[in-house]
Amino acid sequence: MTNVSYTYKSVIYFSCFPGYFLQGNRSIRCEETKQWSSPPPVCKLVTCIPPHTPKHANVSTTKEVEVNKTIHFNCLEPYSLKGKSVLTCLEDGDWSFPTPVCTWKCLVPKIAGRVTTLLQNKVLKPKTLIRSGKKVLYSCKQPFLPVAFGVIQCFSGKWHPDIQCKKTCKIERVKKLNYTLSHNFTVIEYYCPAGETLLGDSKRTCLENGTWSSKLPVCVKKCHLLPNLGIYSYRNSDNLQYLPFGSSVPENTNITYSCQQNYSKKTKNVRCSDGTLTPVPHCSDKRFYVESKNLRFKNQSTYYVCKDNYSCNFFGYRDYGSCVRTSCSYNKCVSISVDKASKLYIKAYHDYCCIIRCHEN
Repeated sequence: MTNVSYTYKSVIYFSCFPGYFLQGNRSIRCEETKQWSSPPPVCKLVTCIPPHTPKHANVSTTKEVEVNKTIHFNCLEPYSLKGKSVLTCLEDGDWSFPTPVCTWKCLVPKIAGRVTTLLQNKVLKPKTLIRSGKKVLYSCKQPFLPVAFGVIQCFSGKWHPDIQCKKTCKIERVKKLNYTLSHNFTVIEYYCPAGETLLGDSKRTCLENGTWSSKLPVCVKKCHLLPNLGIYSYRNSDNLQYLPFGSSVPENTNITYSCQQNYSKKTKNVRCSDGTLTPVPHCSDKRFYVESKNLRFKNQSTYYVCKDNYSCNFFGYRDYGSCVRTSCSYNKCVSISVDKASKLYIKAYHDYCCIIRCHEN
């Protein structure tokens, strides 16, 4: 206050500079007694009361700290500081950050694999202390693999999740059996080359005891359903599903087949085994037959009979006689069998289905 005279009922307001606080009334009034209503306030320096000392920690001072002054914290081994190690006293008497705490550090275990920092890939020696909240990456000695991708984090002196090395399953390598492994090597999926089918489970899971969940599958050849002579259709014996010509069926499939008209079934139902239909499906033609010596040929289109001591005289062969054609009707031709003394020719004219040529003599 300066030496200034104030009139009756005059009021004066007080404030302090930053870093100081007002002690007393914020305002006073001039009374008719020529006295102030209360003593003038005073400005005192602001100080911060030191926070409580965290467990397992040291603090630089336990006394009050002036504005802009600092206080330091550090933890005892094997604990680590969680929070700011340096706090500053502010003008309002509060600290710049919350009081830190000391958490127990995690000890790097002694395992067969490597333990490295997550980002810098720095190898950590056993019994190294890791601060709480930090993550590390660990590996295991073969044939073991880490769980949870090998990433663990320190929380209050304990690793989460626990460090575990899981025994892996042996991968059998078989020719033509291809496979892919999951990113954690716990699931294997198999597939076969083109033209072959997988017999068994396509996926296997590695169990905790180091064994696979099922037996090793195998690749087997598929059976192709060809339009053989006389065969009318193929069907799956189990579900009677129609199987078109040119399709293929997997190993151990039971097949039923039927024959065309005028053809008879010579084998029973067949089964796909190692890429082959067993027994071979066969339909025989009931409409013709061939005999040696005196040639006799019969089918739906022609009927020829050669007499004894006569041979065919087509295409300039020596005329020892003639073959008599008894009947003819236009229709499709079928495959025939001939004896070793003759040859088979196909003539373009529609009035002949086929021609038998005999060797000389």
